[in-house]
Amino acid sequence: MRKLASVLLTITLLFPLNVQALEVKGVETLGLDTSIFKTVYDVGLPSKVIIAPIFMPTQVRLTEASWIKGIYYYTVERLGYPTLPYHYLIDSDGNVYDSKSTDDRVVNIKDVNENTIVIGYLTQANATSFSDDTKSNLGELILDVVNRNGIKLEDVSVSGLRFTKQTSSNNVFLEKTDIFGLWQNSLNSIIDTIRSNYSPTLREYNIAVNSTSIIATDIVAGEETDGTIKITNKGPTNIYIGDSTYLVAEKTDGSNSKFYLNNVWVSQSQFPAVDEPQTFKIDQTIEIPFKIRAPLYIGEQTEDFKIKLIGNGNLNSDTFQVKLNVQRGDKKIIQIQETETNFLRVRGEPSTAAEEIGRVDSGGRYIVLEENEDGFYKIDLGGGSSGWVAAWLVDVV
Repeated sequence: MRKLASVLLTITLLFPLNVQALEVKGVETLGLDTSIFKTVYDVGLPSKVIIAPIFMPTQVRLTEASWIKGIYYYTVERLGYPTLPYHYLIDSDGNVYDSKSTDDRVVNIKDVNENTIVIGYLTQANATSFSDDTKSNLGELILDVVNRNGIKLEDVSVSGLRFTKQTSSNNVFLEKTDIFGLWQNSLNSIIDTIRSNYSPTLREYNIAVNSTSIIATDIVAGEETDGTIKITNKGPTNIYIGDSTYLVAEKTDGSNSKFYLNNVWVSQSQFPAVDEPQTFKIDQTIEIPFKIRAPLYIGEQTEDFKIKLIGNGNLNSDTFQVKLNVQRGDKKIIQIQETETNFLRVRGEPSTAAEEIGRVDSGGRYIVLEENEDGFYKIDLGGGSSGWVAAWLVDVV
């Protein structure tokens, strides 16, 4: 076994999968002690698949099962990998084995920034393409992996991989290497056979809203207050928050919210929830702070919200309620009348000849900051800005 550890492993990697028609065996069926496999490892949303040929050494007579044991000894027991450095292994007879990890386990490959699902293909040292006995099952495996993870077929490739030790730190990592033969042509033919069944599915997510709290529920119209939502990821998968995927809280009917806070909310119906890059793991609970502005409507004001995913995927969320008891205080509040244009011009000075600095929609309510004897109100536009509107086109409420 130790002799195997000295052999440089050249491998081709692919992404993990959940196969139904295809039988996927656990590596423990080969007699491996999987009790030392670690269940804690880095995770990330997979976007590529690499299939890596693992060439069996010609100087040692081995069965493929024995060679897998050798890989296990070298990578897990000697190099300290949490589990085998492949998501799946497939041999030249088409037998498929998993490595007891999820599709989103990160396998670090030098100069490959995208999270990659790795499939190791066991073959003889003189092989130049995938064997006929392997092609059908490998095709099924690829199809299931890309469909479940939403990976494009053009992001499936074949490459050599080898283990390299960094002298300065003694860290061991995988590095892509050239392989020779008809590997890419062979992979292309496999992909052509599965292309008609390519149908990527959106990931499903479920969010439970555990509680909602607001610091000041009795509040004067126009004032701001803070709140907190506590949510839990109920699975079935992690949610990867990044530049193109994030969570917001949205009013359930999608209409404009009375609690909208200018320059803080994402839109008039959404406020930010989780937008910092992170992995929101299954069963993890997080607290989300938020800010709202008391609407210019007096009395109890209530709206229903839910968590929404911005990005690829379907998210189901509990609803939660935002409720304030709004008091008038000493505020003078006006409402914009209906006009032919459904808006009213906002001026920089109290004059119809002054420069237009903005527009407010009919039906909108605003706090009066100042009155002018010529019939203009200076109104608070939020975010520290203000402007003048014609008093004869508004109603005091």
